[in-house]
Amino acid sequence: MRTRKSLLNFATGLTGQMLALAASLVQRIVFTRLMSASYLGLSGLFSGILSVLSLAELGVGPAITFSLYKPLAQGDTQTVKSLMRLYRRAYRLIGCVILALGFLLTPVYPHLICDPGTIPELTLIYWLYVVNTGISYFFSYRISLIVADQNQYIRNIGHYAAYVLLNLSQTVLLVLTRSYVLFLLCQIVFTLAENLLLSRVADRRYPYLRDRDVRTLKREETAPIVRNIRAMLCHNVGNMVVNSTDSILIARILGLSVSGVYSNYALILTAVRNVLARVFDAVQASVGNVWAQGDLPKLRTVYERLFYLAFWLFGVCAIALGCLIQPCVLLFFGEAYLLDNLTVAMLVASFYATGMRSVLYVLRAAAGIYYRDWAKPLLEAAVNLAASILFLRRFGTAGVFMGTLVSSILATGIEAHVTCRYVLDMRAEAFFRLYARYSLCTAAAGALVRALLARIGGAGLGSLLLRSVLCVAMTGALFAAGSRKSPELAYFLDLIRRTAQGLKRRGIPPQHTDGQ
Repeated sequence: MRTRKSLLNFATGLTGQMLALAASLVQRIVFTRLMSASYLGLSGLFSGILSVLSLAELGVGPAITFSLYKPLAQGDTQTVKSLMRLYRRAYRLIGCVILALGFLLTPVYPHLICDPGTIPELTLIYWLYVVNTGISYFFSYRISLIVADQNQYIRNIGHYAAYVLLNLSQTVLLVLTRSYVLFLLCQIVFTLAENLLLSRVADRRYPYLRDRDVRTLKREETAPIVRNIRAMLCHNVGNMVVNSTDSILIARILGLSVSGVYSNYALILTAVRNVLARVFDAVQASVGNVWAQGDLPKLRTVYERLFYLAFWLFGVCAIALGCLIQPCVLLFFGEAYLLDNLTVAMLVASFYATGMRSVLYVLRAAAGIYYRDWAKPLLEAAVNLAASILFLRRFGTAGVFMGTLVSSILATGIEAHVTCRYVLDMRAEAFFRLYARYSLCTAAAGALVRALLARIGGAGLGSLLLRSVLCVAMTGALFAAGSRKSPELAYFLDLIRRTAQGLKRRGIPPQHTDGQ
């Protein structure tokens, strides 16, 4: 059942993300044709500022979601109800705090813009970003129960349907009005609609959420949650600095226009990253179920398979991005939106280094050991910020992502030690040997594929599609040849075969809500 749910979660997530990518790409092409690059930079800047405000979340979500794995696996409805009541109260308070802080920081944001240009209604635009961020917290606690119960596919369907409709609606609004304010108002409407719809689904699927007979959690039940929340606060601070300061630094030092140029690369990289994240999101609850049952040999097997999968997914995509992102940006957005090759190389390297940490994140989140490496994200954040500022002044835009790469490699080492010791009960050296092997294989395959693709001339969509197909096919063939004796490759090939046969004969079996 765990494997079937994981596959369904992955299938809906992948399909939805591909549709979302297509819709957002159409919207971005129209946006760049009708609006200035400064608006794109403004979007990145305000998103970064609001990521800072999201520190008010304190790590409540991941901590309580982890706490739901065991009672869901055991069918303990009473504990689930108690945890959800705690979750509801916390998130409603967090939503109010974020809205209040967002409005109070109105006098601050102008000082983070190097060249605001002539963008009208700047403060109103900022307020709309604040509202869109704050309102989601009033509903998302119910959605987390769906995800923790291994039913991520339900959220995927609702989220991606709303996202595709949002992008199409925004595209129409841009063509008709060219109003950025209406563009953002449309986003708020769809955020509300998506959250209300999924909350209603959760109420119907888990009717006990409406029960008034809810016991108070005991001290020994809340103690692990509080401990994880304290640790997650540190993680959130670190993640905020690493993930949100790039756009802020570029906008503050290099200007909104440069930030706008970078935002198109960020759109593509984020879309690819989100597609791959769906794979690990799909299995996280199932890994948490294995951890809750205390099956260490099974957990180690899952780790080896997930690490091999991460190598394939992020290796293939890193090589494809390195070979194709420049012609993609040139084709869809124009030469004025191109970054230099060094910056692109740093972006792709950071993408790969961060992506390979996914398996470590899944294991740590499933085991709920955030407190074991609470200082790591603070160190990562400090190194990232200092290195980015230092390299930015020497190498320009590329320097920002050099800092991100350095901090990501440092964080990988710390996370590997913690995960291997406290989750897998094994030495971290085995992880580093495998990581080095996978990385060298990716680098060698990337160099060969890039050299071969350089022989293909031509421009336009047809040439881009041809190179894309050849890039993925050649990389996949090289990876398969290099790991042909791997038990992980044999497992995934057998899984694909069995899944295809099952779909052909019986279709996808019905899913249940027993959490098993």
